[in-house]
Amino acid sequence: MVHPAREDIKICDFGFAQNITPAELQFSQYGSPEFVSPEIIQQNPVSEASDIW
Repeated sequence: MVHPAREDIKICDFGFAQNITPAELQFSQYGSPEFVSPEIIQQNPVSEASDIW
């Protein structure tokens, strides 16, 4: 949060961002160890759900 009294959210890094194409299997090897989705750890295809994790 930007400030405790406001509801603004600051997003600061898209360094490993990638476009998701639903018709193609896509894999990722990137993520912070504490927050990486199970799909990335298991090297399964990622989806929009992986991003929400």
